[in-house]
Amino acid sequence: THGRAMFTLAHRAMAGYDEADYVLTDGERICSTAIGWNFGDGHMHNEQLIAALQKRCDFEPGEVRVLLLDAQPIHKQRQEYRLV
Repeated sequence: THGRAMFTLAHRAMAGYDEADYVLTDGERICSTAIGWNFGDGHMHNEQLIAALQKRCDFEPGEVRVLLLDAQPIHKQRQEYRLV
């Protein structure tokens, strides 16, 4: 379910922006590049990472977006996500 949800939510994240200006990549790649280490833990790319990237790299709001998508529990018919 991650693949379908990620691409659908990516379009939502870029709403109002030109999608051609964006590159879709895995959050672990951005996180490992930013901190210099890859723990293989998707939970390290969150609101704190975006705040740190904006502060250090002078990204404008909306220039880098993060979609946090958790695994869908077997007993729920929906998947939790956050868009930063």
